[in-house]
Amino acid sequence: MNIAVKVEGVSKKYCRTLKHTMIYGITDLAAGFLGLDQQAKQLRSGEFWAVEDVTFSVQKGETIGIIGTNGSGKSTLLKMLNGIFMPDRGRIEISGKTGALIEVGAGFHPMLTGRENIYINAAIYGMSKTDTDRKFSEIVDFAGVGDFLDAPVKHYSSGMYVRLGFAIAINCNPDILLIDEVLAVGDLSFKLKCIERIKDLQRQGNTIFYVAHDLISVKKLCTRAVWLNNGSIALMGESNDVVDACDDFLRSRYYCDSHASVTKSETLVIDKVTIEDIEGNERAEFNYGETVFVRVRYHITAPLGSIVFGISLTTCDQICVSALHTGLDGIFLDPQLGVNEVLVEYPNVRLLSGTYLFDIGFFESTALTPFCYRGMAATIKITSPFLGDGLMVMEHKWHARSL
Repeated sequence: MNIAVKVEGVSKKYCRTLKHTMIYGITDLAAGFLGLDQQAKQLRSGEFWAVEDVTFSVQKGETIGIIGTNGSGKSTLLKMLNGIFMPDRGRIEISGKTGALIEVGAGFHPMLTGRENIYINAAIYGMSKTDTDRKFSEIVDFAGVGDFLDAPVKHYSSGMYVRLGFAIAINCNPDILLIDEVLAVGDLSFKLKCIERIKDLQRQGNTIFYVAHDLISVKKLCTRAVWLNNGSIALMGESNDVVDACDDFLRSRYYCDSHASVTKSETLVIDKVTIEDIEGNERAEFNYGETVFVRVRYHITAPLGSIVFGISLTTCDQICVSALHTGLDGIFLDPQLGVNEVLVEYPNVRLLSGTYLFDIGFFESTALTPFCYRGMAATIKITSPFLGDGLMVMEHKWHARSL
């Protein structure tokens, strides 16, 4: 078997407080000098497992996505793969040279120029000065920092840091490339350059570990994926299957948190929110192009007069897809005492694959003061055959001709 990375029972613990970190650090250092057991295999007071009992192997040429919520252990695992941290338990076997972009500005000296940091980081990756000279122009062109090459990097933006770090990492000809959220920083042109360069490395047979919160990019770029939850592997397998399972988990968790409504007036209370298809069936999952209905049932205990109903659709990252209220269309509600209902129809939903959240609320007629608001009132999962970037597919036609 042509294995590039083998991880066996790896665990890493941290301390919750600086005090415990310092005390245990000194204790472990002294124990190491004396050849005594450093108690790395058990938790002590104030410690927790950031990564626990992780085991997997990766073939050469694979691209592995590592996904999970914040604090699930993704970056810690990547740092152990890169040798920055040593595991407290277990072992990691690496076959080949690694290149990594793990944190913005990692490995850069803020007082040195971009030019000087290129040579220093390239040397850290094992490149000779001759090799760096040969690759220098390519690194600078990819990073797009030519105008600031001789300025101290402390004056660089976070995007410039990432561009320069990524440009160095991919040009050191690594057998194994470790990438942590590189596509989350930078403009669209840089992201497209990164994706194209990653695909070049894939065609060359490089092994890549890709940490991301953008689940769609994991589906596009990765052959397999590891889903970490609370430091342990929740699932590992084909990227589509793992991403879908993680997506379902996040959706269910968001939905469990969504029933806390913020009520500004006891006279209007939201009773129930359902997502339905065109036949009136309650559903949580829809295909691209289907019609979606959002039904909101509420009751009134005292006269309110004219009010408006608002609804917004966002991604799990709180990116707004749509925000509307009835007043924008000249529609004002005049609910009666007792139970009332609002039904919103979204025909031909053209969203790309993903999980989306509905926020709803009832407001006075100017739509400024809420009577009742519920965040994350419902979730919906869309499956789309399109793999483009963005949030939706706009209705379009192509016209081409020779001139």
